[in-house]
Amino acid sequence: MTELAKEFIPIIDVSGLFSGDDAQFAAVAKEIGTACRTIGFFYVQNHNISPALIAEVMMTAKQFFDLPLEEKEIIHIKKSAHHHGYGPLNEEKLDAGELSDNKESFDMGLELPTSVCDCPLHGPNQWPASFPQLRHVLERYWPAAMQLAHSLLQAFAVDLGLQRDFFEDKINIPMAALRVLHYPPPQPGSIG
Repeated sequence: MTELAKEFIPIIDVSGLFSGDDAQFAAVAKEIGTACRTIGFFYVQNHNISPALIAEVMMTAKQFFDLPLEEKEIIHIKKSAHHHGYGPLNEEKLDAGELSDNKESFDMGLELPTSVCDCPLHGPNQWPASFPQLRHVLERYWPAAMQLAHSLLQAFAVDLGLQRDFFEDKINIPMAALRVLHYPPPQPGSIG
């Protein structure tokens, strides 16, 4: 985190969302609401996602991105109707008239059969057969991240003066994606 980010983007201790204490929950909800209305962004700390799991995700992602390109391209994101899979270096551009983004990615989402939801971003994930650890680790991280997201939505509701569970029936099939990124050193002709 840069010094500029620390100065302007609030870092919110969200442990009160998991304390079981309504007053602590409300205090964190108010802090989040203030950040959203003033700055528009915030960082979270003490979020209940295990540091060991985060470290495992980081290590596993590095190992995945270190695989030969041919292995990663087997699960190229363009082979998925649901935008899940591997995105190669410099393939994405935020603006068609600009330089490409110097990153590679792996995207996954809520994996539902089409009989439950034939919706964008909700189909099967693509997983590398040669590296099953990626699936094993990310499928453990996904529910932890989703629990944090649900807790944050509950905080938004409380700050807005709504029932804490106001958003629950609206996110039972969330339009959520987990994106793991790798930024190598910048190359000429790309944005890193």
